[in-house]
Amino acid sequence: MEDKKINIKDNKKIVLGIAGIIIIVIIIAFLKYLNNPVVKFKQNLDNVDVSKLQEIYSTTQSYDEKKKIEKIFQDKLKYLVESFVNGSKDYDNTIEEINRYSNIKEFENSIKSAKDDIENVKSSKDSFVEGQK
Repeated sequence: MEDKKINIKDNKKIVLGIAGIIIIVIIIAFLKYLNNPVVKFKQNLDNVDVSKLQEIYSTTQSYDEKKKIEKIFQDKLKYLVESFVNGSKDYDNTIEEINRYSNIKEFENSIKSAKDDIENVKSSKDSFVEGQK
């Protein structure tokens, strides 16, 4: 009878110990996720202050993480261009939003390309309107 009491107490300690370890692992994984440069970049992409984006990108060490950040940024620019094309954003707002990112030197080519795309679409829309008159 006494062996069962000791055994139950030991089992409780083991279960509590495992639960504690699991909680610690979850907390560490969550903190690691929040400190991931890709996640930070994505969270700050719509902020007005783009210097944080520059800082995140320039301090990222991993090649894979830099490529993921570049992909996220290109997707953002693509979204802005598509928003202008489908009419959900006007020309001035779209250009203004893209210009916010112009201080990020590493993305100059992508920014220029997006601006060129918008200019081409604007020119096409303007020509269409002129043709309708």
